[in-house]
Amino acid sequence: NKPLLGRSGLPQGPSELKVAVVTVDDCDPGVALRFGAVLGNYSCAAQGTQAGSKKSLDLTGPLLLGGVPDLPESFPIRPRHFVGCMRNLQVDSRRVDMADFIANNGTVPGCPAKKNVCDSNTCHNGGTCVNQWDTFSCECPLGYGGKSCAQEMANPQRFLGRSLMAWHGLALPITQSWHLSLMFRTRQADGVLLQGITRGHSTITLQMREGHVMLSVEGTGVQTSSLRLEPGRANDG
Repeated sequence: NKPLLGRSGLPQGPSELKVAVVTVDDCDPGVALRFGAVLGNYSCAAQGTQAGSKKSLDLTGPLLLGGVPDLPESFPIRPRHFVGCMRNLQVDSRRVDMADFIANNGTVPGCPAKKNVCDSNTCHNGGTCVNQWDTFSCECPLGYGGKSCAQEMANPQRFLGRSLMAWHGLALPITQSWHLSLMFRTRQADGVLLQGITRGHSTITLQMREGHVMLSVEGTGVQTSSLRLEPGRANDG
């Protein structure tokens, strides 16, 4: 249930509004739901809401995986069956034993090995290649970065309060979908970490505010949106 907020903005208990969020793999739902329309085609998450007095989903009926039985024509769900592999089924953060079913109609254990996208030349400079469903990622050693660890990273830069670094006409413009990462350490509670402008003329700012990391997006004719990383403070040095 979505929490009920008081006048101070603090949670005052559960409300009658229930929120369901659906995401695909490698998706940041916070960014997709709040900034997707501003940034462009970043639609890897969706949410729906429903009001009512029920405070939880009582899953006492059958749980069906991969398809549903034949249903009446007037039923809102069409009985299209899934073709593929599934694993790691969890309900309310509790793992469900997929071998402890009461009925099985045509499924087989195991799944054919996915294509191996890692080879000896995938990750450079001692990086470790990690197979993913349709791509790969590299765990790079200190001093190297990029998709395949081929980029030599400069030494850390020290900023003294009125310092800044700027780039113009980067060869890697910000486009959809994009990933941004950096490492930092500080004991200051406030300060701008990074700011960039997308091709859609939206300004993206990553900053420290009251010890927390905050991401904000604003642009011409666009309402400013912000996302604060909770919980935990990031200015412990």
